[in-house]
Amino acid sequence: MFFARRHPDDALHAVLLTLAPALFAPVLTAEPLLDRGVSPWLLPAVAALGLAAPSVVAGVVGRLLGTLGLLLAGSAWVLAHLDFPGVGAVVLLGLVTLLAALWPAPDGGLLTELSPAPAAALSVLPLVGYGWSANLLGPCGEYGVCGAAVMAGLLAIRAAHSTQERQLAWGILLAPITWGLLRSGGVLGSGAFPLLAVAPIGLLSRAVPPARVLAPILRLGSELLVSSPPRLLVSAFAAASGLGTLALVLPVSDTAGQGLVLVDAAFLAVSSVTLTGLVTIEPAALSVFGKFTVLLLMQAGGLGMMTFASAAAEWTGARLGVRQETVSARVLGHGARQDLRIALRRVVIVGLVAEGVGALLLLPGLVLHGRGWGSVGESVFLAVSAFCNAGLTPWSGNLVPFARDPWILSVVTLLSLAGALGPSVLLALPAWARGEQVPMWIRLSLLANGVLVALPFPVILGLEWARSLAHLPAHDRVLAAALLTVSSRTAGFTSVALDAIEPATRTLLSLLMFVGSTSGSAGGGVKVTTVAVLVATTFAAIRGRRAPEFGHRQIPSRIVFEAVAIVSAGGAVVLMGVLLLQLTQALSFDLVLFDVVSAVSTCGLTTGAVGAVDGVGKIVLFACMFAGRVGPLTLFLLLSTGQEREVGTVVPSEEVPVG
Repeated sequence: MFFARRHPDDALHAVLLTLAPALFAPVLTAEPLLDRGVSPWLLPAVAALGLAAPSVVAGVVGRLLGTLGLLLAGSAWVLAHLDFPGVGAVVLLGLVTLLAALWPAPDGGLLTELSPAPAAALSVLPLVGYGWSANLLGPCGEYGVCGAAVMAGLLAIRAAHSTQERQLAWGILLAPITWGLLRSGGVLGSGAFPLLAVAPIGLLSRAVPPARVLAPILRLGSELLVSSPPRLLVSAFAAASGLGTLALVLPVSDTAGQGLVLVDAAFLAVSSVTLTGLVTIEPAALSVFGKFTVLLLMQAGGLGMMTFASAAAEWTGARLGVRQETVSARVLGHGARQDLRIALRRVVIVGLVAEGVGALLLLPGLVLHGRGWGSVGESVFLAVSAFCNAGLTPWSGNLVPFARDPWILSVVTLLSLAGALGPSVLLALPAWARGEQVPMWIRLSLLANGVLVALPFPVILGLEWARSLAHLPAHDRVLAAALLTVSSRTAGFTSVALDAIEPATRTLLSLLMFVGSTSGSAGGGVKVTTVAVLVATTFAAIRGRRAPEFGHRQIPSRIVFEAVAIVSAGGAVVLMGVLLLQLTQALSFDLVLFDVVSAVSTCGLTTGAVGAVDGVGKIVLFACMFAGRVGPLTLFLLLSTGQEREVGTVVPSEEVPVG
């Protein structure tokens, strides 16, 4: 066994081996997969093998297999039992904990301070609680958890440090065996299921001081939440989504006085804070409190989230390193770390001014539509949604009710374009117009944005002139096509029904959504500068240059690598989302692809697939929205554990054929 020689990862291996047989406790495979002929034992078997791999296969390969096992087990548990969201949250928390231990920071991981015996016992407790609370009883559920307890006992015996701990280990082993015999003989009923946890509790209370268990857990929380700006940013988004969900399930959040269903509340909260705009309910069903909650979530996601993250880092005493400050500044659209505070102020000031002006311009148009006193609140809501590129409206039907209102469409289009450009680019426009020198990335952003408006607009207008736009006058067709062209790059507004557009238009919109907006803006996507760098790299390769250039400036190879990583990460999330929806939903490929790209790019345009998915599909989509909003660059830095090579270190090079 792997305990023959002590190793810091013994405790982690004990937990993973204990989890392996317990995977067979519940039915892991969701019903949509069973309906498609997937064996109910396939996912548990693959996950169990993956969990056992780190104890057998050394190095990165073992960790990757263990990661696959954890992801399969955790996602399967949650998707197969959507009726138990609290249990699912506990499972996801445990999943994150074990992943952090499997890929520890340089100073160690969560479980390195625990010996294998108490670590294995600790893993049995949530399994028993999970099986009992989720009512996963019967032969499969009960004996699966019983097998996990037996595994914990064997590991405890093997890793015992003293006679007392060995006696306790025999207790944890004999307890599930005795329970199994009595349960099989009919002496014990299903209500005796929690008795399996008695021995692990005894082992932990006698062999492990509470501080020894709590200390690494608290340290993990610190590492996950405040150790770096990217991690703190992810935590802030998750916290905002959670608080929004709690607010939207309250009875005061909808006009019926019942509150939203949990999965719909979570979907709307994530869609609002990630500025996506996809909804599974009618916005008109929200009360004033519900709409105000959505407004706050949009504002937090669009203007305040990075400010909150930096303020929290300073409040908790976390010192930002040079590289972390540089990354944070670049996320906001600045290349110099000393500009970080200036960038944060600009985000807030420019955003509030633009939203205020937009609300004042929208108010007369809404009043003329007979919206009454509600026009004030609706104009503020729509202005915030437009500048933050959220794509949410306080009424149903997006902007279709205003398809013949050029004033409303024009203001929303300009606000969406301003939000897609971002505060840094907006503030640089006067200097650029006067012919003054501005940073190269701003000139590149303006050129790329101009191309992404000028080229698709006539194509969309021509394709839809006699189709989805046929019922409108000529000038309204032009405005509708312009709005769709601009908002497809993450704003998500439309004044036409997208289920009637040409397939070619849908494909073009998917590409525009994937590209997204400008770095430092409220929008999503892989960003126009990222794609511009790749295009410049392509032209450099064709011309035989060693590095891409723009405006008589050379783009560093590090930026090219990051651009490739960002596009690759975004494409991987889209691919995963499409596969999961195809496996669990009966929808056509083109509809699935369009809505997944819309979710990952946080655009919000939909052809109707969002309204047709079940609970599993909603979870897949809001996971895509969350991953897309965090951003491929931030996500890459969050998950990356590698260290940069020291300057001067040279490794041999070798040619690789490509193409």
